Amino acid sequence: MSTYTNPSINTGATVPIGLDAAIESIRSGIAGIAWVSKSFGRAWAVKEKDPVSERILTIPKCYTAEGDYQNVLPNDTLFTGTTAASSFIAVIGEESYESFQPHTGSVKKADLAVIVWANLKMIDSSKTYIFNEQLKKDLEAVLKVNSMVSSINSWVEEKAEKVFEGYDFTGDQFLTEYLMYPYWGCRVELTVVYDESC
Repeated sequence: MSTYTNPSINTGATVPIGLDAAIESIRSGIAGIAWVSKSFGRAWAVKEKDPVSERILTIPKCYTAEGDYQNVLPNDTLFTGTTAASSFIAVIGEESYESFQPHTGSVKKADLAVIVWANLKMIDSSKTYIFNEQLKKDLEAVLKVNSMVSSINSWVEEKAEKVFEGYDFTGDQFLTEYLMYPYWGCRVELTVVYDESC
């Protein structure tokens, strides 16, 4: 589990363009969900050596400011009251052209993964069951109204290694506990379409 307590969120340029605009649009939409405490933007796959095992690990990190990167793996120290979830966004695959127009401006597309991790008991202590479908409904509602989201392609929530695909963890605790009640997580893969950076 990550150990940050109150990281800043660098939303990038004053006016984001291209893929950054699509990512920021999704990030800010998720930030508006009542039960989300921290909505991070683009996570970069950073390789670093684990000091204990000396293995090279791939960790999702968001750029904060001034050359600093913040680990955005599950961290319940961010949760307070009923706002008990965090999210980050990963670019999966490459950017491509939806419509290439060399003189008038092109339209690009990219596939993204939105990864969410939550503490269900903190979000609603009156529910002693896994109410994942309600949380998915809230997420889907935000994604469906986003004009840059052209399709929602898949949902994964059963296996931690699929939810956090592409990233490494130390020990076995993550795989056995991080998606067991009261914790829940999901990975939503989607396609965004946006104007090229001009």
